[in-house]
Amino acid sequence: MYDPCIGDCGTVQIQTPTVPMVHDLAPLFNFNASFLQRLDDLHESCGYAAYLDKFLTFPPSGMQPNNLTTGNCDLNDLVSEAVSAVNPCYNPYDVSQMCP
Repeated sequence: MYDPCIGDCGTVQIQTPTVPMVHDLAPLFNFNASFLQRLDDLHESCGYAAYLDKFLTFPPSGMQPNNLTTGNCDLNDLVSEAVSAVNPCYNPYDVSQMCP
């Protein structure tokens, strides 16, 4: 069995890269500036930006923490709900997929 999970899967592999992905694929999401600013603010306040800066480097700066967040930091669900309002066929495994 292959499990690609490294560390804290729910946070590290799902929540942490959400905002950078949205910025990298901005034309596919087409969010307005105020929503993007809200995502950026949460990305900073939840510690995701600092985490990426510290642990997504080589050589590693140390052991990754077990628990990264507290509070309301579910950016992945926030993005999924917002994009689903525009694209009801949104697929998190293929973000470029549109409705037929």
